[in-house]
Amino acid sequence: MAGKSEEDPYQSNHGALAVRHHLFFKRMLIMLALWFLSHSAFCADPQLKEKKMSSVLLDKPYFTLRIESRSCKYNVYLNGIAVLEHRGGSPLTMEMPLNHWMHTKNNDLQLEYFTDKDWPLSPKMDCHITLQVRPNEGDENSHLKLGSIHLQGQNIDLKDNPLIVTPPGRYNSSRQLYKEDGGDVVIKAAIIKDEQVDKDDPHYFSHAITLPMDIPNSLPLWAFYGSDEIPDIDFIPKDQYPQYKNSFVKIYQNILQGITTGNIDALLPLFAERNQENDRAFYFEAGHTAKRLKQVFQNVHEKLKKNEAKPLTVDAKYLAFDYQGKNLVRFLRNDDTPAIAVNYPKLHMSESFDIIFRRKNDKWI
Repeated sequence: MAGKSEEDPYQSNHGALAVRHHLFFKRMLIMLALWFLSHSAFCADPQLKEKKMSSVLLDKPYFTLRIESRSCKYNVYLNGIAVLEHRGGSPLTMEMPLNHWMHTKNNDLQLEYFTDKDWPLSPKMDCHITLQVRPNEGDENSHLKLGSIHLQGQNIDLKDNPLIVTPPGRYNSSRQLYKEDGGDVVIKAAIIKDEQVDKDDPHYFSHAITLPMDIPNSLPLWAFYGSDEIPDIDFIPKDQYPQYKNSFVKIYQNILQGITTGNIDALLPLFAERNQENDRAFYFEAGHTAKRLKQVFQNVHEKLKKNEAKPLTVDAKYLAFDYQGKNLVRFLRNDDTPAIAVNYPKLHMSESFDIIFRRKNDKWI
């Protein structure tokens, strides 16, 4: 039309493109600047970087054992220590702390189950145990599963079913236990062992599945790992056995007497080492466990004094050694219950104290 100059399409588009390109590069420069600032701040704060990449195993770890089972009689061991004995076969779901038994690196999780002519394997049998860890102050549901053994009745031929355990390999605890070369957690191949429990009963067998693991962590090395190896009573000369056993019986008698008479303070030094270790294991203030133990013993003493409870004494000849790995031992009655126990007649219940000892330089600790 007259009076109007016709626009050059190229010039018009070129101008628009130039504006768009300018805005694009401007945005890019802003993004690069923000990235540089955030990256510089991250690099300048080594604590933030360390926190981001740190392992839960090195920052107040809280180890637990998760158990889910039915139609299964079994024991669970950690490093040879019986942390659970479930002989009834009834359904069980629970979680229990393990810090006070964990080694600083080498840890073996074992599931031992039993069969005999009166208790054959059930197709419904299901036993699942898992060693797991979370931050001590973290969400109770934020566990990382370190090692697991899952035994099912329909998959009982263990040697042909390797998937019942966590696969061997290296796992990175800083990356949610991602499996990768160089990972700090090492899961080794499971070891399977069957043996006859009673030589006079050809049907009574124990079957053990052991999962060896390297789990380096920040917990202290507990004193019992450096204890003297406790000899099996079957290998103690008969002329030395009475003296050996009596030295142990005397300690139990002193504990029961202290609770009965109320002389609790005289007992506490016997538990001092383990009380201190328990405080460290679960990040309590120093003296926390000792105070709790003293209160428990005092409560029992008060009930004994009011005749609300009676001590369950037992003749020493009916006490037997129960070995916990190579370095720990406890006394059990002939019904496999702890030696120190009291009965509450009106409540129709009893209370027992499972006390475990180590031995160092011919001294029970």
